[in-house]
Amino acid sequence: MTKSDIKENKSTINLSVLSQAVRTALTNKRTTVAHTKDRGDVSGGGIKPWKQKGTGRARAGSSRSPIWRGGGITFGPRSTDNFSLMMPKKMRGLAIKNAFQIKDEAKKLVKIDSLALEFPKTKKLEKLIIDLTGSYSCLIVVSPETYKLYSIASRNLPNIKMVPIFNASLVDLLNYDFIVLDKQAQEHYLSSVFEKTVTPKKAGKND
Repeated sequence: MTKSDIKENKSTINLSVLSQAVRTALTNKRTTVAHTKDRGDVSGGGIKPWKQKGTGRARAGSSRSPIWRGGGITFGPRSTDNFSLMMPKKMRGLAIKNAFQIKDEAKKLVKIDSLALEFPKTKKLEKLIIDLTGSYSCLIVVSPETYKLYSIASRNLPNIKMVPIFNASLVDLLNYDFIVLDKQAQEHYLSSVFEKTVTPKKAGKND
């Protein structure tokens, strides 16, 4: 997504929520690989280096203390660290709505009834996307049934990705230049997901 995709009318686009949702999605993909050993994980150091008193040296209980060479690491990265973030469901829905709105205003949202492919062939899918969008960067959001039939055709296309309806992530919606939605995807994302449902309040004693 480029700045040119966001037009001057920003009254209905909440960039703050959009940015927060992207940060949450990317952070939740983070894997904790780095792992350092603290003084309890380093081997050795079971015996007291010297007696407590009478040597003139500082007290020492283990040679694996963090202040010793070869000792444990204090406050180092651990594989058990949890960096996951949470975001309210309504804010996630608003972020996705804003992403579709940005693509729609930039005229990069293509709506089709279905994928007109006789066979799941990579060349035919690539030609279809080029004819529809004129770009090699495209996210295709289709129904689960269509995904099972034609997903194999998009595997060898580096900048064209096909996902079922419920697996379209916000990062993908913003990373790809164009978004292609079939009929079921349009019904899901452009209508039912964004309809505001009002729950009637329960009648109180004073009502």
